[in-house]
Amino acid sequence: MNVLKHAMKTTTILMLVALFSTSASATLDDAYTAYNKGDFTAAINEIRTLAEKGDRQAQYDLATMIGKGQGIKQDDVEATKWYRLAAEQNHHSAQQSLGERYLLGLGVDKDFTEGKNWLLKSAKESDKAQFLLGSLYLDGSEGFAVDNAEAIKWFTKAADQDYVDAQFNLGIL
Repeated sequence: MNVLKHAMKTTTILMLVALFSTSASATLDDAYTAYNKGDFTAAINEIRTLAEKGDRQAQYDLATMIGKGQGIKQDDVEATKWYRLAAEQNHHSAQQSLGERYLLGLGVDKDFTEGKNWLLKSAKESDKAQFLLGSLYLDGSEGFAVDNAEAIKWFTKAADQDYVDAQFNLGIL
């Protein structure tokens, strides 16, 4: 459980980095400017408009803000809905977040198979998801059976992309 909670905190930090980075849309730029000023209500209003139009980055940002209760009442069910919409559009961080939510039962019923499937989708492109899968197999947490060979496989994939924590874990295995 601690591994997954740590991963969720890391994902939140990465989302904030993405939130502060450049975007393709002036409207998202406006939202990010408002967010950086601490005006979460204005930020979420701009982001929601784009999310409702199908923008996957906006859907992911909206899910994260709803999940944290920034500018809106915190709501795990609503956050999960938006993560799913972004994940279905191949947003890798949203896929990872959705997988984590299924494993923890945040906004959805706990479902190991569904959670693992979303993590595997994310892991096709995400070193963070690869590291998380390695950690879950190593610890045997959240329904994963302890499997050192699988842990090493996923840590190696992440380490090959210069993910330092994965390199460290391989060094001690």
